[in-house]
Amino acid sequence: MHPYLLHEVRMDDLAARYQTAERHRHAALVKHGVERMGTAWPDSLPGDHPAPRPGATQWIVGLFAAVALITLMIVTASCTSPALPAVAVPDATTQGSTKPAASAPDPSAPETTTLLITHSDAAISVPETIPAGRRLITIQNRGDEWHASIFRRLNDDVTMEQFTAAFAESPFGSLSLTTQLGGPDLPPGGSADTVFEFLPGHYALVDNWTEPPRFTAFTVVDSAEAGGSLLPVAVAVQMREHEFVMPETIKTGPQWWEFRNTGQALHQMGIVKLQEGKTLDDISSWLDAEEGPPPWEDVAFWNVMSPGQHSWGVLDLPPGAYLALDFLPDPTHDGAPNFALGMSREITVTE
Repeated sequence: MHPYLLHEVRMDDLAARYQTAERHRHAALVKHGVERMGTAWPDSLPGDHPAPRPGATQWIVGLFAAVALITLMIVTASCTSPALPAVAVPDATTQGSTKPAASAPDPSAPETTTLLITHSDAAISVPETIPAGRRLITIQNRGDEWHASIFRRLNDDVTMEQFTAAFAESPFGSLSLTTQLGGPDLPPGGSADTVFEFLPGHYALVDNWTEPPRFTAFTVVDSAEAGGSLLPVAVAVQMREHEFVMPETIKTGPQWWEFRNTGQALHQMGIVKLQEGKTLDDISSWLDAEEGPPPWEDVAFWNVMSPGQHSWGVLDLPPGAYLALDFLPDPTHDGAPNFALGMSREITVTE
């Protein structure tokens, strides 16, 4: 039996910890302003303080409740899924540095078709069908609120009707019915270039910023249509227990990042900038005490991914010192956040 199924998780503690973490992480993000996914943000937004994020916190807390129950299923699925095509990534000799910045593929190129997904505060607009293979997707937030794009593929034995019913009852409870592929959060007016490797099947694009969380369904169909060419990946990130394997020094400028979960549990990646004089210990202490201003600002965020999955996004980080963190809890360590167990990485962005 997988070890994640052998541990009892104190869900009250998890709920309190992550309601706090999510609420204040996103409050800090909006209050301080960020440069996120290549989109510059002002120093403040109207009102200068967001309402708490009940939909997202409930979804995240539920996600942690589901972790211990679904890990064996998703690990098994990742082991039996068809192999995905290789992509261009830094080789072993470049893991401590990065290649020159690479811009997004030219959507006018014959082999590349750009798909558009848009968020408004009322709805998500997604093509009803998407051809299988590696697909370049531009995601835009045209609303006045933050929105998330979390791509989830339904298990082969799950119908959309079953997923819809499960999601309506409990968005986090439906996690056992899907594989999570990741995706960005976007501020109002934000835009992100992304690439996903789609297998045929039924999908849901989930937005957990709304209350209640929402999703839009789409279908990936077999297709002879050529996908995008191999990506010029400049920064390759591996997420596993309990570390990020990635370069320590990164060049500024728009470039492709690959996010790959090579572990056995769900993982995510947030890139944060510590306030002057603050440390990782200050983040943990602040989350426990909730006193004073948050000691960090969010800079970029890639949502939850299942074991064995990978996806890509263009990031443009300004020069500076940052931390890569996984805020998700580890049920084998009484729900302690992964970053407190070693899943943090100092990175420096240079000119």
